[in-house]
Amino acid sequence: MKSPRRKLKDKLEKVVKNIRFTGKKHKQKAKDLISEAITKGLTGKFGEKARAWKGDNASYSCKHRWIIKHFGKASKCSQVGCTSKNSKIYHWHNLSGKHLRTIDDYVELCPSCHGFITKGDYCKRGHEYTPQNTYWRKKGHRGCRVCKACRKINDKKRRLIKKEIR
Repeated sequence: MKSPRRKLKDKLEKVVKNIRFTGKKHKQKAKDLISEAITKGLTGKFGEKARAWKGDNASYSCKHRWIIKHFGKASKCSQVGCTSKNSKIYHWHNLSGKHLRTIDDYVELCPSCHGFITKGDYCKRGHEYTPQNTYWRKKGHRGCRVCKACRKINDKKRRLIKKEIR
């Protein structure tokens, strides 16, 4: 079975063979016919019929836009035992890591639960999230108390250096 692009290319080759390229008028006529055939052949095609269709090779953001287009925005957290009840934002979380185009491969989560599942039990600097070490930000995200203390110390050092320079 030929792809739509291949069929269009075959048609164009037949058109070009029937036109003699003897002068400027004939060349312009051939170009006009080819451009007209391309626009007619490719307009109004969506999904797998579109010429820019990449299938499973689509980027991460394209796949997430596809999920929102077909399943809508995430509206609740489906994690059992979720503590953040009034989150303003919800995410679609991929379960398999393969980004399949089925609803069974995705689950709706709040940012807090999404962070727990994707980031694990450690902050980006490698500190473990424990009840003593974890605090919750206004938007429902968790933070590391050790990193926060380090930031405060570094901020004080920067301020002292600025005062010495002045």
